[in-house]
Amino acid sequence: MKRYTDLTREEMANVTIDELQRFIDIEIAYAGIIPADCPEPLPPSDIVLTKNDTAYEVCGSIYVKTIKDFEALSKIKLYKSAYDYYGAGYDYQYLEEADLECKSPANFYSKDEVQTAAIKLKERRELKEAYEVKKKEFDKFEKDTYETRKAVMDVYNEAVNFKNSVNQALEQFKKYMDLSSQDEVIAKRFFREAYKNRPEIIEAVFPGMLDVKE
Repeated sequence: MKRYTDLTREEMANVTIDELQRFIDIEIAYAGIIPADCPEPLPPSDIVLTKNDTAYEVCGSIYVKTIKDFEALSKIKLYKSAYDYYGAGYDYQYLEEADLECKSPANFYSKDEVQTAAIKLKERRELKEAYEVKKKEFDKFEKDTYETRKAVMDVYNEAVNFKNSVNQALEQFKKYMDLSSQDEVIAKRFFREAYKNRPEIIEAVFPGMLDVKE
């Protein structure tokens, strides 16, 4: 079994995506980290409820259905429990007249719709909870394997970048051949001078060139 460190730069540059992932998985296995798959996102909810029930708040959480009902209720003297927070305290409650106010209409779901959707809502909550557990496990896996994955990817990216640089250098040499009217000696002289600060490129394109003294 080969590890990514066993490959030459050229071999590393030519690995497929699947092979690259295999090398990452091997390093994760060596690191003793338990793999975790990224969970599939929850599908969009198919539960559609509409707030078609309208009522008017008149006191606390008490509502009436129509303005006419409010007017009828206003004729009744209603009371609510109260206490003096800064005086005798909560243990000594008394009654005081309730102030009624017809607020702006509020919209609600119907009880029948909510009860009908209750099973689906419960199932979705359970699915969400399971998803969040798996997502948490995957996030931890991603964090724990970051350095391992980065080490492999850094080597791969360097190899690919070097391969691209070599290919660009080869194209440049073709241009030097054209400039020198196909005189290879002159073209190589141009090439060597242009890439004098990139000896690794010279060696990759023309092995041994640097050993030849001009």
